[in-house]
Amino acid sequence: RLGTVTGDSGDWRGIPGPEVQANMVRAAGLGGGVITVSHCDAPSTAETLRDSIRAFRAAGLRIVTVSELLRAMGR
Repeated sequence: RLGTVTGDSGDWRGIPGPEVQANMVRAAGLGGGVITVSHCDAPSTAETLRDSIRAFRAAGLRIVTVSELLRAMGR
């Protein structure tokens, strides 16, 4: 499943990893996919990324690049 739902992980606010993951998973649940904003220098993102990816896959979602997503949507 692919989609264009967007979400903000909130990692830039310095919130704990479990809250970052909950934000990303919640955004993914709004539609067929998620483009989420995360920051590579936020410790909470590194802390939770593996678990977030597992949660996405368990929900039947695939991790793709933005280019792949746009191609799949015919753009």
